[in-house]
Amino acid sequence: MSSDISLCVSKLTEADLLRHPLWQFVGDDDGENGGDESHVSPVLELSLAEVTGSFIAYATYKLKNGQDIPGAVQVDVVRSKAYFTPAFIYVGSKALDPLEANITSRIARLTKSTDTQPVKWTLAAILKGETSPRTGRISQFLFIKAIVLVARLIALRLARRSR
Repeated sequence: MSSDISLCVSKLTEADLLRHPLWQFVGDDDGENGGDESHVSPVLELSLAEVTGSFIAYATYKLKNGQDIPGAVQVDVVRSKAYFTPAFIYVGSKALDPLEANITSRIARLTKSTDTQPVKWTLAAILKGETSPRTGRISQFLFIKAIVLVARLIALRLARRSR
């Protein structure tokens, strides 16, 4: 960890992510001052070849109507392979889950606009050794989202056990 700052991930604000675009989840053995696996600390960079762990990275989400909204993506690194999961978006002062079933109607209500389905994300930070920020599409099918998330959680758990 590069900092003494530790926050519960649910307390991260857009200002925190603008100040520190990359945050690493604190592991059981790293927890200090009451921190646990729900806490994150800022890191300066993320190299897929050097770590196994989970991170929160500042990102911009593109809505179907073309509007950009700030947010974050969870990056899970397992055996030098990165898995990206949309984590939250900021609409006004609210942090919302971009994968929840009624996200389009919630964003539409808060932004007073239409076609507000999140369709794509782009990381603000470039991962160490890469030349451009990672991007990803957001699946519209909840069943596929659920299966992908469960598979990633299992892979991450197995990787942590093998350390």
